[in-house]
Amino acid sequence: MALNSVNLNFILLSIKLVKLKLIKKLNLIAYYNNKFELLHFNHFLYEFFLFLYSDIFNNFYVMLDFEFRSQCPISSALDIFGDKWSLVIIRDLFIGRNTYSEFLKSPEKISTNILVDRIKKLRSHGILDFKRDVNDNKIKYYYLTDSGIDLFPMIMNLSLWSRKHLHVVPGPFSKKDYGLIDLNGLDSFLKETTSKYLKTRETILN
Repeated sequence: MALNSVNLNFILLSIKLVKLKLIKKLNLIAYYNNKFELLHFNHFLYEFFLFLYSDIFNNFYVMLDFEFRSQCPISSALDIFGDKWSLVIIRDLFIGRNTYSEFLKSPEKISTNILVDRIKKLRSHGILDFKRDVNDNKIKYYYLTDSGIDLFPMIMNLSLWSRKHLHVVPGPFSKKDYGLIDLNGLDSFLKETTSKYLKTRETILN
């Protein structure tokens, strides 16, 4: 019986591979039917599971074993996206870039290996995800989850901080944003931009 036919449309919250002597085991915490379940697979069942359900499995959020430096909320958030590239990728998604090749064309010139690593990390923490092109399985359209969208106010406040304190000449996207903020206020800008992005995400998912 196919996995999706029994309505196990679950989101993987964490995966931890541990090695006990010569036996590899997988602890899988899944959330489905409004209930958390801890599932145990040996290495061979895990590989078989991936083989059977790879298309479905690739649509889940996979959080690899991850340890935060401390219990400080700010430090923990920075552990996820505090490098110099992650917020740039999230920014790109907000301004309409949603493919691997489009990310590479950004003016910051991110390298391919760093881009792959950051996308994997952001996806593992449920900040972004992707949908494959219906006509070309190799093309992925990335989009922000609700968790990723919630970062938008912080990103804009960082932008406004730079405007005030760094005196960097803004690019065309920032100039447009500043104009709208000066005209209508930050709260109105955030609400309108978030609404537009939700429509963009709906287009990608449908």
